[in-house]
Amino acid sequence: MSHPQHWSPQRFVLSPLHSLYTYDCVATSSSTNIIKFADDTSMVGLISNNKETVYLEEIENLETWCPGNNLLLNVSKTKELIVDFSTKQERNYQPLIINGTPVERVDSFQYLGWVGYIRQQVNILSSKMGKSIFLGSFRIPYGEIRDAVLEVDEEKLSEALIQNLIKNLPEQKELSSLAELKSEYEELCESEQFGIVMSSVKLLRPRLNGILFKLTFEEQVNNIRPDIMNVTFACEEVKKSEGFCKFLELVLLVGNYMNAGTRNAQTFGFNISFLCKIA
Repeated sequence: MSHPQHWSPQRFVLSPLHSLYTYDCVATSSSTNIIKFADDTSMVGLISNNKETVYLEEIENLETWCPGNNLLLNVSKTKELIVDFSTKQERNYQPLIINGTPVERVDSFQYLGWVGYIRQQVNILSSKMGKSIFLGSFRIPYGEIRDAVLEVDEEKLSEALIQNLIKNLPEQKELSSLAELKSEYEELCESEQFGIVMSSVKLLRPRLNGILFKLTFEEQVNNIRPDIMNVTFACEEVKKSEGFCKFLELVLLVGNYMNAGTRNAQTFGFNISFLCKIA
């Protein structure tokens, strides 16, 4: 250019220029050369099925594509963030090098004023707990819920709350994994924070099942009360029936008569289930 000029759209929260598509921004004259400069770039590597090489190949393709499209990366201000869906365990990844310069690896990035924090241990919680929507129904701090469970405080523990907890409670293995992240508590999502608080309760699921049984016991008894009364009445009638007693004596007498001369002779009783065989 005979008169070089620098025009650099700086990103600004909620600015239309925050995301700028420049692929079609090409020079219209041979005397003009447009160079696009990428500053403060975040590269998010999504790894699945342990295919780290696929991610690195994409980076190589990007490294080749940029010069051909007049795009320069400020590698010193470029950050790499890895999200590995293949494992929940920490692992060592190959360092990312662009144009001979190593790229700094981070665990957070900013976009439109929103800071995303991603740990190496991804997806600790299963989907049913990870959605955490049910946590919005809680009106008391997580610590108070934990204490209420330990104290079986029925004023705070409703049937609906306990059922919700049982339905969305992580498995014990997941709770144990969460317990190791106490130092990162403030940076975790709500569902993980709740899991950390509740992980201190021993035998949590059996406790919740026991509390639910206690809360619903009266209702369950009322539902089957007619059946209970029928069985109780029938048992009382059988115990008081003189005819049934005479029948049992007759069965025992016939049995001893038929077993005379054998080791089963002169038996003093028999298993009541035997009556079904002679019915």
